[in-house]
Amino acid sequence: YAFPGRRNIEYLFAFECRKADRHLGGTPAARRPPALPRYDAAAEFARQGALGCRAGGRPGPWRMCRINADFGVSPTYPREFVVPARLSDDDVARAAAFRSERRLP
Repeated sequence: YAFPGRRNIEYLFAFECRKADRHLGGTPAARRPPALPRYDAAAEFARQGALGCRAGGRPGPWRMCRINADFGVSPTYPREFVVPARLSDDDVARAAAFRSERRLP
């Protein structure tokens, strides 16, 4: 139905979901799946191979940038993100100043 609440409010997903909880028995917390681990940007980028050293111990072409830790550079970007290793934090801040909503290219 395009507008299920007009015919029968129980056709809405939230009601169907709660109805299933009642049929399973027990407390909702007991059936809740375990929480996922908190997102770790550095671990995720390292997993993808974006961070780390090259062969011979040379630094890689990317680095983790934490200039936006307080969302002062860009309110729409995460606290940590990857940038080319050659860019300094000042370069990143200056590039963001000239972009719409201070987003980086």
